Amino acid sequence: MPNSSQTKVTNIPAKSKTKSRINKRQRNRRRNKQKSLNNNQQKGQFKAQTNSVAFSESGQRKGTEIWGEAYANAVRWHGEHQNNFWRHAAEQLENENQMLRQQLNYVANSIKPETQNYYETSDEEYEQKDLIVVKKEEEQQQEDEVDSKYLEFLQVTIKHREELRLKREAADLLEDQEDSTTGDVG
Repeated sequence: MPNSSQTKVTNIPAKSKTKSRINKRQRNRRRNKQKSLNNNQQKGQFKAQTNSVAFSESGQRKGTEIWGEAYANAVRWHGEHQNNFWRHAAEQLENENQMLRQQLNYVANSIKPETQNYYETSDEEYEQKDLIVVKKEEEQQQEDEVDSKYLEFLQVTIKHREELRLKREAADLLEDQEDSTTGDVG
């Protein structure tokens, strides 16, 4: 007698064999789909991990770029600030020099009116030479004033001394005369 398992297999209609094959395929497809979903989830987690690492690395790069830009901006701002500061200082000094030139011209005009055009040059060397000349003239004028005042003082002193000497001589003469008159009488 044939095996019962063989009879069953042979006795299974063709439709049921195909149905079981379809079911098996569907199960396999579901399993494969589940595996692929699991793999995708694992890949997604891996990607998320790598993305977070990549994000932190890119974040670090971005951070260094941001700080680098901030430093470059700070250096640029500092340079512009320094330029503005020194430009302003130079303008103030220029204005001060212009005021001093005007005062120098005023002094020069009061001393020698014919040298007015001579002091209005804009060349620095001539102005320095003119300043030296004006200083020397002022010193000479002050010396002359001091000398003239000193000479006046000396003249007054000499006159006073001469007057005192004359008074002493006159007093001595009077004493001598009195002595001689009293000596003749006595």
